[in-house]
Amino acid sequence: MKKLISILTLIIVIILFSNNSWADDNEDLKVVSHGINKFGFDLYKNLKKEYKDQNLFYSPTSISIAFVMAYAGARGDTEKQMADVLHFTLPQERLHSAYSKLIENLKSAKDYELSIANALWLQKDYKLLKEFLDTIGKYYKGGFYEVDYIKNHKDACEKINDWVSKETKGKIDNILKPEDITIDTRLVLTNAIYFKGKWLTEFD
Repeated sequence: MKKLISILTLIIVIILFSNNSWADDNEDLKVVSHGINKFGFDLYKNLKKEYKDQNLFYSPTSISIAFVMAYAGARGDTEKQMADVLHFTLPQERLHSAYSKLIENLKSAKDYELSIANALWLQKDYKLLKEFLDTIGKYYKGGFYEVDYIKNHKDACEKINDWVSKETKGKIDNILKPEDITIDTRLVLTNAIYFKGKWLTEFD
């Protein structure tokens, strides 16, 4: 029985990146792709320690995209520590350019449906550096939304959940709970991936 699978995460395997001609033609893209693979396997090893008897299903790409957006604003020790964990080896500008190309290439495939959306949810009247905002807008097409975590955290939570639900076509509708937001929250970065395709080998 043939089935279409609608999933919200994209499992990244080495074959996906190493055999594509567009990756071979772009060294930075290859570096980024292999970095995501390394991070994905590192994360798997750590998660497996905590969830020994459970199936693990997550998206290294989605997690990496969210963190690379935050990385755009990191400097000094924070920048170095993030680069070590996430396997970022390129200079900032080349890194973000390569991630942007990766996203566009993944979205342009014709044999499956994939949408990737990014957004920043900023505390009202809280200022971020223009350089950071420009990077997010240029490379990640990230939307900017002002919310009030301090005075109305429930409304902020609802707006974020509504956005995620819309971008994942209703597959994820409760990514945040009001208690996840504190009075110290100033910025929430969201990355949503919607993937719909057929299994190479179908099953019941």
